[in-house]
Amino acid sequence: MVAVVPSEIRERVDLTEVDVPDATVLRFAKTAALTVGLEIEKTVDYTNCSEEAAEAIKNIAAVYCKCKASGGSFSGLNFRIGDLAVDESDEENLHFLMNEAQRIIDKLRALHVGSA
Repeated sequence: MVAVVPSEIRERVDLTEVDVPDATVLRFAKTAALTVGLEIEKTVDYTNCSEEAAEAIKNIAAVYCKCKASGGSFSGLNFRIGDLAVDESDEENLHFLMNEAQRIIDKLRALHVGSA
């Protein structure tokens, strides 16, 4: 089991603690963990989760951080965190992060359903 830490989230989108403070990043990690948990129908704690869940949480929280640092929106970018989708945009890294989060969640969902 691992804990998600702010620096690992920020580095995915090339941000610093000045751009998005730890308290904000951790709030986003908590929200991302809730999203992952809802998607796999299992409670997920960002402070103590599987490596796979941590990766999905980091990706989703990184997208939140990038949005926060940019003032809340991107030109040409639409994202629905609840649905884990990002439309085409100039921010290919965000698109990649969300696709990876969805792939991980799909895998976790299959594992969870298979163990039920």
